[in-house]
Amino acid sequence: MKNLEMNKFCERCGNKYEGTISSRLCPRCLKNRGRTPYSEDELIGYLKQAAAYFGGTLNIEQYIAYHKTNTGPSLPLIYKRFGSMQVARKKAGILKTQAKKRTKINGLMSVRQAALMYPESNLTVQKYVDAKLSPSYRSLIDEYGSWGAVCREAGIEYQPAPRKTDLESHLERLKINLETLGHVPLQSEYKGPPSLSTIKRYGLTYDEAVKSVGLTPEANRPRRRTTNNNNRKPPQTKEQRREKSRASASQRRLNLLSKGLCPQCGKPWVEPLAVHKAKPKYCLNCQTYFRRRKNNE
Repeated sequence: MKNLEMNKFCERCGNKYEGTISSRLCPRCLKNRGRTPYSEDELIGYLKQAAAYFGGTLNIEQYIAYHKTNTGPSLPLIYKRFGSMQVARKKAGILKTQAKKRTKINGLMSVRQAALMYPESNLTVQKYVDAKLSPSYRSLIDEYGSWGAVCREAGIEYQPAPRKTDLESHLERLKINLETLGHVPLQSEYKGPPSLSTIKRYGLTYDEAVKSVGLTPEANRPRRRTTNNNNRKPPQTKEQRREKSRASASQRRLNLLSKGLCPQCGKPWVEPLAVHKAKPKYCLNCQTYFRRRKNNE
């Protein structure tokens, strides 16, 4: 079905024009549809309306929320005309919404509140995370340097947990890894963690590290197949190999003769010429070949 010509009103300028059912803009607006219909004063007025709606301040999130319920220029159009929202706010004389900054006192109050939730135990970072308070523990550590410093500023007694030495932690990881694997692999098959270089850094070999965690290097290790060397034949001497080669060659010649073939070239037998006292044991073709090779023909 063809599009019918009819009188319509342009959705952009509102003027009446003749066009098809599928067209929505007049020819003039179609030609200039890449241009913005808003002047700079209209854009600034729209920005002021949006800022007045939010109490005199305006940021990008507020503008997007205001544009969803009100007809006006989109955010990409604002960026296209002014370059950024900051430049647009300056030209419109609008202030940016200032985020409320958390003071140190508010953060310390959250730490004290978390300490009251765990009065019988030491307040650790994990317990503060479980309390689901703000600010986050990372913000507090960035502010004061460490979790112990945060607790001291808040007036809370903090006792850091005794840390294991590095060697002990690596051996514990080795034991967990081997128990999960189910057997003690060979050194060439071990992949870690911890790595072999980490174990050697502390002056231990792989077997010594395995023994130090209460395991034996040979425990539950998959056995490899071994060959029984007692059943192997002794190597043949040079004379035995030569005799075996002669026997296989003689057997090959007999098989060819039984099939009516030449034992030398394996081709069909052609009776040779009697040029010597004894008749040759090869065919006429081989006799001709040997004669030519002798005479360098």
